[in-house]
Amino acid sequence: PIFNTEGNQIGEHKGYAYYTIGQRKGFGIAASEPLYVIRISPANRSITVGTKEHLFTKRFTVIDMNHLSPEFPEIVTTKIRYKHDGSPARASLVGNTATVEFCEPERAITPGQSAVFYNNDRVLGGGIIDKLLD
Repeated sequence: PIFNTEGNQIGEHKGYAYYTIGQRKGFGIAASEPLYVIRISPANRSITVGTKEHLFTKRFTVIDMNHLSPEFPEIVTTKIRYKHDGSPARASLVGNTATVEFCEPERAITPGQSAVFYNNDRVLGGGIIDKLLD
């Protein structure tokens, strides 16, 4: 099923594996404004679509952290995809997990992708984006 942000089923898709967070096309749904994939739920094989503003969030968790530096400043530059320039964020580390909060909302934070933490040009560590918290 395809759900809207209110949880109503508004269509069906060809398989959740064919969609990515932020994708705008391929739903076959008419709407008054463009719709984007904002959530993919493998547990029930659904996708959720919303408007552009639904793509932005600030908080997420990271699992399977790999620490390359014992020092982690309060604010780190965090990259959430290969071509992302990186943005300032607070990363609270607990064991091999982290809760991350960007200073400003970022577009299309995607579970399953890598998050990498930097201090200037030095890599501090990274892990896998697990869940969005907003």
